[in-house]
Amino acid sequence: MDKTKILTIDDSPDMLFLERIVLEREGYEVFTADNAESALKMIQQIPDLSLILCDVQMEKMAGLQFVKNLETNHQRIFNNTPVVLVTALDTFPEAKIAGCIRKIADLDEFAAKVKSFIPSPSPRAT
Repeated sequence: MDKTKILTIDDSPDMLFLERIVLEREGYEVFTADNAESALKMIQQIPDLSLILCDVQMEKMAGLQFVKNLETNHQRIFNNTPVVLVTALDTFPEAKIAGCIRKIADLDEFAAKVKSFIPSPSPRAT
């Protein structure tokens, strides 16, 4: 069985590393991008992507701009792949997203929240 695929986007190398370690420990296949522009190029190359985690505050293209770009230019992926914004802010931004998660403070809590956003596989017809 294929692993669930998650793309995480953050301009902090430390956060990308930590998110990768936590998510791989949970059994996910993790792809990372250090900016939104490279993530937009990568998503087309990742079949069956299950979830996108995106930092809110990044240089060049912020998380909300990434979401708008994804909706405008990659409609199929936007409609089929939940996007969750990851933030250290006290308030969550309004956007067409699946939800928000606070940046990692508690590793197990972060992993549990990520899991809650992954769509359940559709039952296969027999």
